[in-house]
Amino acid sequence: GQPKPESLLWLLLTGEIPTAEQEASVTKELHERSEVPDSVKQTIANFPRDMHPMTQLCSAVLAMQSGSVFAKDYFGGTHKMELWKSAFEDTMN
Repeated sequence: GQPKPESLLWLLLTGEIPTAEQEASVTKELHERSEVPDSVKQTIANFPRDMHPMTQLCSAVLAMQSGSVFAKDYFGGTHKMELWKSAFEDTMN
């Protein structure tokens, strides 16, 4: 069968093919981080019905910036060599 997206994510992050347990841990981690903020849900609910789907996607992703770990750390003065950690957190969130 085809690999699951979680397996591909593990492979990209580690360079190793995941075990079933590692794949399951990625799935669990993603599910735990899957909550969409109410403000973003409200933004999405207010989109015009004829808005292009790609515009909806871009707008929803941009609306999530208010909870960005990267933005908080960037403006908080985190050293640029450490900002990859914040970017990773935003990606996983």
